[in-house]
Amino acid sequence: MSEFVCDVYLRSVVLGLIGLGILWAVRRKSASFQHAVAVATVSAALFVPVFRLVLPAQRLAVLPSKSVGVSVLQIVEPRAASVGSAVAGNRLVGLVEPEASPWLFVWAAGCALIICRYGFGVVTLGKWIRAGRTTGPAGSGVLLVKSGFVTVPLTAWLGRHVILLPAGWDAWSTRKREFALCHELAHIRRLDGLTQAVVQLTCAVFWPNPFIWVLCRRCRYLAERAADDAVIESGAAPSDYAQDLLEIAREIKAATPDLSVCMAQSLDVARRIKMILITTKRGKVRFTTIVWTAVALMSLAASVGCVELQQASSALPAGKHQPINQAEPAQIMLAMYMPSPDVTLQKIELRLAKTTSPKPTGELAPSIRPVVFELSKKAVEALSAQWKKAGKIASAPRIRTLSGMPATINVSRNAADSQSYHVTPTYNSDGAMSIDLEIEIRRQGQTTVSQEVNFVIRAGGSVVVALENTKGEPAGVLGMLTATLIGDSGRP
Repeated sequence: MSEFVCDVYLRSVVLGLIGLGILWAVRRKSASFQHAVAVATVSAALFVPVFRLVLPAQRLAVLPSKSVGVSVLQIVEPRAASVGSAVAGNRLVGLVEPEASPWLFVWAAGCALIICRYGFGVVTLGKWIRAGRTTGPAGSGVLLVKSGFVTVPLTAWLGRHVILLPAGWDAWSTRKREFALCHELAHIRRLDGLTQAVVQLTCAVFWPNPFIWVLCRRCRYLAERAADDAVIESGAAPSDYAQDLLEIAREIKAATPDLSVCMAQSLDVARRIKMILITTKRGKVRFTTIVWTAVALMSLAASVGCVELQQASSALPAGKHQPINQAEPAQIMLAMYMPSPDVTLQKIELRLAKTTSPKPTGELAPSIRPVVFELSKKAVEALSAQWKKAGKIASAPRIRTLSGMPATINVSRNAADSQSYHVTPTYNSDGAMSIDLEIEIRRQGQTTVSQEVNFVIRAGGSVVVALENTKGEPAGVLGMLTATLIGDSGRP
């Protein structure tokens, strides 16, 4: 789970950088169009984890080719089972159990704190509305409420659109009140309250990403500029509106909740007044433009979510399974998570998809045959966490071997009962791995199952190896096998 969160976070950083670049490219367009681009970019970031899980990985050969290095990993003693030595020069590198990274808890704590802050803002807005005095509707179901808690007009959506007005509203000039109402109604027509909520949610999910926060602030600023343009287009003189906006900004005495849209923010007023006086490109964005902008940014997010970079040497045409670089075979890490004997397929609450049809070769137990189920990355994390939480992981040996070289894992539960797994992984030119797995199970010193199964998985993929009888009924779970290519650092 922690690897998936880090992967999605890095992809959101890339999307945020691209979004800022697009905003810079359209900086001379109207504020409404820039706001649509910014909101679409931030909203698309929410779909990056969805695209990462749903879409198939698209590998691009852009990284320089590097030779595979050799390193020795630390040996960890087994806890629950004795594991034999590896054969053919392979190295037994440890027994590991899946552990949640502390950074995952840091990320979750940050999300919870930010969401709690937003929740407090919603409660505060509700308190202000209940304590205020309703002055009547402003049309289209919009409610006007005078409140002593606000000093400048602001818009919020709590089941319906509400415009909060300051207590001294009646003392304002008629022109200033018309400008303020026109500005807030423009926010409501543009659904800025809803887009602000989506943007704030994205900030909560991707809070470690500084580029998302920059885009969030940009969305708020561009929403105000777009509302300013709407006031000018209604017939207001830019100089008169700029003067009234400056007077309203002087009344600011406290910050407003993040989920509200305030007419004046002290940090942005000077820049907004400058743009009111010099901007010539104003106008609304057509609905079709918004749709096409959203489609383009969603396509960009899909690309960011499914693209994987790989070394140029491994990017050969797919469809042919040819071992790569026979002179320097690739190093492969084999990890086998073995559950306790009482774990069955019925107890695994996951939907598993079968890979290629197994090819049993053993003759000692024809009524029992091995079956293989391929797992997604999400299913691997869920299954590992489920077994660990239930205390069902008997052992988790890891062995390092070379492509095309056999490796053996021997697990002894006692002097008479043991299991042997003979695994021969072959790394192919298209990034897949061909696995030849021979299983030997001995009971009371005699071999009861000796069969072989062949299948193909992606590099870094995982499968569940189980037994079933000829009727298709499950007869036990042997373990979860993961085959990972080792990089230059000696780590998968």
